[in-house]
Amino acid sequence: MKKVKTLLLFLILIAIVGCSNSNESDFEGSSSFPEFPIPVEAELAESREDGYEKYLYNAIGNNGGIREDYYEIIESWGWEIQEDLQMGSYYVFKKDGQFIGMTIHGSSEGDFFTISEHKNN
Repeated sequence: MKKVKTLLLFLILIAIVGCSNSNESDFEGSSSFPEFPIPVEAELAESREDGYEKYLYNAIGNNGGIREDYYEIIESWGWEIQEDLQMGSYYVFKKDGQFIGMTIHGSSEGDFFTISEHKNN
């Protein structure tokens, strides 16, 4: 009986880890910023000529910030978070001199995030 419980626990653990990890194929470049990863599951809800994009997606992690797996993908694409520019749920990432601002929004109607060029004054 102990072996069965151990095996069951092991299988559950594998299922949890396997389902929670994102991989590179789950992401594609944004239409305005092709070098910035967007989850393929995210639905583009709004796009403007100035590069602003709004995506419907559960990007919110347990701490109210970006989900850890998504954050790791952003970093793996070469983006570095600019912690000195972060304010609440607004995050700024830098890559090759380009700055992207990302805001995480949670509401009773659903979670979404926006990205746009961050103007570094």
